Amino acid sequence: MNKLLIKIEYPIINQDFEMFIPINKTVAKILNLVQKAILELNVDIIPSRHDIGLYLKSSGELLPMNEIIKNTKIRQGDTLVIL
Repeated sequence: MNKLLIKIEYPIINQDFEMFIPINKTVAKILNLVQKAILELNVDIIPSRHDIGLYLKSSGELLPMNEIIKNTKIRQGDTLVIL
């Protein structure tokens, strides 16, 4: 399988999203894609921050930005949190 269905929680804007993410991209690329997708959904205020991170909710682990998704602990159905 080339994609995972995950849930993204974005507490800053009090929104949750479900989406498929490709497993052959880096965490940084996925974070960028998620932010673009949220903008396309016309979510009103999205803070522009460069110190944002993607966390695995089950463990609280900050995912390394340069790591490829398939090499992380992210699995089908996991919840990721943007902080």
